[in-house]
Amino acid sequence: MYKEAMLIGKSLSDNLKLAKESIHRSMFPQALILIYVTIDTNAWLNTPNTYSKGEDFQKWSDKYLCPNLEVKCTGKELWGARCGVLHNVSSKSESTEKHGVREIHYVWGTQTVPPPKEGFLILHIENLLESLGKGTVMFIDDLLSDPPLSDYVEQKLKKILKPVVTIRGNEKN
Repeated sequence: MYKEAMLIGKSLSDNLKLAKESIHRSMFPQALILIYVTIDTNAWLNTPNTYSKGEDFQKWSDKYLCPNLEVKCTGKELWGARCGVLHNVSSKSESTEKHGVREIHYVWGTQTVPPPKEGFLILHIENLLESLGKGTVMFIDDLLSDPPLSDYVEQKLKKILKPVVTIRGNEKN
């Protein structure tokens, strides 16, 4: 499982590097998309189920991500933010509109996090990314020491996207 954990770590690390590069280039929506997709991937790997659900995302976030954030936040709030970013490129989602979950807004660079207003939460995007990196390392450490988790992650690795390789001369016209 060590080899598989390292492959997972490399793939997730690449996502984090691309998110950091996106922040550096002021491509904040793209950085957030990569951040939330990486959390989604971690949550999927962390569940024995074939497919992950919002509850899995929230559980993973509460255990591995939220404790590392500078601002108190819940997995439920991050789920609402994830849905807004991935589906609407917005801070609004069904969770914030219908279920009373605080909207998450973002600052970056040298900006400081202002005090939150009622119904809103403000995260520093670099802190979110850094916290995700720490959480991912914690998750991989758990993966290496938890045989049941290792077993279902190993099965899921067979489903992860891989490049299609064609052999020259065997392509169909």
